Amino acid sequence: TRIDPGGVLVIAGTSDQLAALNRSLAPDQSPGEAGAVLIIGAGRVGHAAAAALKRAGIRTHVVEKDARALATMAAVADLLVEGDAADRE
Repeated sequence: TRIDPGGVLVIAGTSDQLAALNRSLAPDQSPGEAGAVLIIGAGRVGHAAAAALKRAGIRTHVVEKDARALATMAAVADLLVEGDAADRE
């Protein structure tokens, strides 16, 4: 499979599967060195994901087009970005 620049890749799996993938993609990087996780959407699922990642010590960035919904993420996300994640510009 080819992933073109500007493409979007979504990966799902168990934590063991994702850890194995991370090791294969960045074998010289320890888990603590990883960048932030990007969460698209500040709804119930996005909020739950950000809260769980925060408890695990993982930084999160959230993109949401609704300013009020985005504001609810302030306590659980490290960076809030107001905008439409589907807008490529």
